[in-house]
Amino acid sequence: MVSHLVLGCGTVGRVVVDAVAGRDVGLSVFEADPERVDTLRNENVAAQRVDLSDDGWVETVESAPQVILVASNDPAANLRTATTAREAFPDATLVAYADAAPPTETTVAVPRERWHVVE
Repeated sequence: MVSHLVLGCGTVGRVVVDAVAGRDVGLSVFEADPERVDTLRNENVAAQRVDLSDDGWVETVESAPQVILVASNDPAANLRTATTAREAFPDATLVAYADAAPPTETTVAVPRERWHVVE
């Protein structure tokens, strides 16, 4: 059962995966880059090659995750993926990487009462 789902495994995603891997939390990673997927699999991380720009990825999730981290290196792509994830899994805790200084079009898309800034 997947309880922690990482969507995109950029720099931030990789740090989180490294911290969580090996724990019994039901971790699964969806990533577009085949080399990253192979590396994760070689480290015994459940990883799938998935095009997150195609909303069909939602259908491949076996069970509703409790925690979703959207963490590619592309903040605009993360916003799109996070929006899809929120619609598909409304009860999950959702964290999305938006860059150190996210553009206005990214920040206005998220209601301020939902902001949790981590520096």
